[in-house]
Amino acid sequence: MACLVTLEAMTGKIKLYIGLLALGLALIGGGVWLLFSSPPEIDIPEEAPIITMHNSYRTIGQGPDILNIYEGGTVIYIEEKGISPRTRIWKTGQLQNEEHAGIYSG
Repeated sequence: MACLVTLEAMTGKIKLYIGLLALGLALIGGGVWLLFSSPPEIDIPEEAPIITMHNSYRTIGQGPDILNIYEGGTVIYIEEKGISPRTRIWKTGQLQNEEHAGIYSG
């Protein structure tokens, strides 16, 4: 009977150690994945933007939105969200020639 109790206790410990090992491997794998999947670099033009729009309405968890259009047709939209750790979302794009000409004639 005593042997059976110690065997059951060892089985519980083995399950605990295997679970902790799996958790540790998952955490290490997640850290390595975050290290190698860093966000891409954003190429911001050196010159000042020709059009800048600041939308600074405030709601809970919403920061100012900034839209910049540069002379070469580059568009950069910056959006801030969140309260405690603020998250900044960058969206980039390029205007077509027709759209770019329409801005100057406007």
